Amino acid sequence: FQPVVDLNNGTVIGYEALSRGPAGTDIENPEVLFELARDFDLVWELESLCIENIRPWLGEVCQRGLLFFNVESYFIQQLHYRGTGVFESFFSCHRQVVIEVTERSAIRDYGTFRRALHELKTMGFKIAIDDCGSGYATLEAIAELKPDYLKVGHSLFNGVERDPIRRRLVDLVARCPDSIGAGTIAEPIGTEERLRVTRELGIDTGRGSLFASP
Repeated sequence: FQPVVDLNNGTVIGYEALSRGPAGTDIENPEVLFELARDFDLVWELESLCIENIRPWLGEVCQRGLLFFNVESYFIQQLHYRGTGVFESFFSCHRQVVIEVTERSAIRDYGTFRRALHELKTMGFKIAIDDCGSGYATLEAIAELKPDYLKVGHSLFNGVERDPIRRRLVDLVARCPDSIGAGTIAEPIGTEERLRVTRELGIDTGRGSLFASP
């Protein structure tokens, strides 16, 4: 777990749950781990295991603030067919839980995807789009899903201090939430310079090693 911080006053608003494979193995990196799961059609099983691993810490985290955690877009689509029982352990503090949609692959059926997310929202969960502006996490997804949070991540954010084009793109993404009533979260923030630029861009929440390690 790593704190998510209000950049205006330094208070912790919640924690993000980060998944890692077995230490010292080829699948310790979550990108490699989930790519392997996709190759073997085990995304549902892996995501379910990650959710189960959060359960023992759920009460403590939710007492302190919001709980953020990632799930693959494919997993969300599967909820329409498999049901939402996989989230049963979260029902007791659902209004504290932010489900971050990670689009490592394209959403091919927005109708099914949207219905599944609508059901989660109806249950009280909040929704975030992870790494907005990268890969498949496009403006179309923002318009379709109407998330509670947009996350500006590694793909756009790395080098934003030095690259005027990246800075302009991050600025455009950071302005989107104003029209849909969403919050914006930046990551990773590892230096004072990155923090300064983040604030200048009007992003009010962030996560990174500058504040605390996981």
